[in-house]
Amino acid sequence: MTKKVVAKKTRNRYSAEFKEQALARAEKDGVAIAAKDLGLAESQLYSWRLKSKQAGQMTEEQRAILADHARLKREVARLEEEVTFLKKRRRTSRNSPNEVRRGRRERRAALGADDVPCAYRFAGWILRVVQARAVATDPPTSSVGYRCK
Repeated sequence: MTKKVVAKKTRNRYSAEFKEQALARAEKDGVAIAAKDLGLAESQLYSWRLKSKQAGQMTEEQRAILADHARLKREVARLEEEVTFLKKRRRTSRNSPNEVRRGRRERRAALGADDVPCAYRFAGWILRVVQARAVATDPPTSSVGYRCK
């Protein structure tokens, strides 16, 4: 028996520039043709292409995911603003969703009673008297008292 002496193949190291040019040619002509012309294995070109994509070039799917993520963040911010706005409004009646309760200061300001002490209660008393007179055509028989504390 004779022994065959097999020479070990040395690993070739290719520069980044060569890899980029090889990938550009593979993109243009096809992987099989480019690998044959350059004396490379097809799997080598495929692995270079995979590594270059993972190294920093975003795929269309990644761009779509990032765009969708940004859109969802904007939507969340808009909805949070809407929630804070809706928390400020309080209904006074379950039957009327458009009726909104005014705060005490807003009622006083509407009556012009901000600067005068006890004017809010006095204005409320006047409103009750006017409403009572509007309901009944004749003036009320009992006098409604006004007390300021």
